[in-house]
Amino acid sequence: MFTERLNLAMNKIGARSPDIARIIGCDRSNIDRMVKGGRIPKKNGKSVWRIAEALYLFADEHGETEKLISCFGGKKSGTPELIESDLID
Repeated sequence: MFTERLNLAMNKIGARSPDIARIIGCDRSNIDRMVKGGRIPKKNGKSVWRIAEALYLFADEHGETEKLISCFGGKKSGTPELIESDLID
C-alpha cells in the first residue's frame, strides 16, 4: 500500500527519487528502496513524515500542490501539516 501511494504521488507531481532524497537530505538509494517496495517505513515513523513533507515541498516548489492533494482526496486548502497528515492517512 505504501509503495503504491508513494509511486502515485511522485508520478502525479513529477518527482523522482533524487528529488525527494535531496529535500530529505538522504541518499537516493533509500528512496529507491521505498519506491521499489524493498523498504516500508512504519506508518507513524519519522521516515514517513519526512517523505510526506518532502512530497509537499516538492509539489509546492513546482506548483503541483493541488495534484498532490487530489491523489488522496485531501482538502484543497489547509496548512502543510494537515496536507502531510492527509498523505500519510
